[in-house]
Order: sequence, then structure tokens, then C-alpha cells
Amino acid sequence: MAEETIQLVIPCPDGRPDLVRTVKPSYIYCGVCGRTPDADEESNYGPIGWWDPDDGYKIGTLCREHIMERVPVQPDPSDFAYKEDGNFSIDDSGTDEDPIWALEEMFC
Repeated sequence: MAEETIQLVIPCPDGRPDLVRTVKPSYIYCGVCGRTPDADEESNYGPIGWWDPDDGYKIGTLCREHIMERVPVQPDPSDFAYKEDGNFSIDDSGTDEDPIWALEEMFC
């Protein structure tokens, strides 16, 4: 049986085209707020990548609210995690899924 995947359309507030991300339902915690859904609630989704101004790029599981809020955010030179030389790391410890799903969509 094939794993269930969902395509989420994420609106970008700054005029960029909407983002489309392929994710899987997940019942582990949201990487931003810690929400862990019960079986009768909407699942969280992962793996998905986002920019965190304090920690840099992350791959993990997010609730729908934080997907819509965090995924469209782009690095800004005023962010603590921003490096002018363009180097960055990606923390993929917040997901129980293969992070390659998120990497393929973060940098295409």
C-alpha cells in the first residue's frame, strides 16, 4: 500500500507565486509550537523545510498554521542565523520522515 501524500498550497504574502509542497500526515510534534495531535484531530505534516531566523534552515514537522506562517519566510540579513558568505546548515532532526522529500522542494 502506498503512503499517503498531500499537496499543500502555501500562499506567499509578498507577491511571489504560491508554494506547493508535498507532505505526509504526521502525528509527531510541531517544530514551532509543539502541538502533538490526537488521532481524531487534523494531523501535522512533514517533512517540510522552513527558514528559522534564529536557527537557520530546518526540516521537520509542522502544524498547518505554522506551515502557512513559516514556509514562505526567506532569509534576511538581519536574522541571527544569516551568514553573509552564503553558508548554512540544515537541521533535519525534527522529522520522522526521510528529509530528502523536503530538500527536493526547498531548493528547486
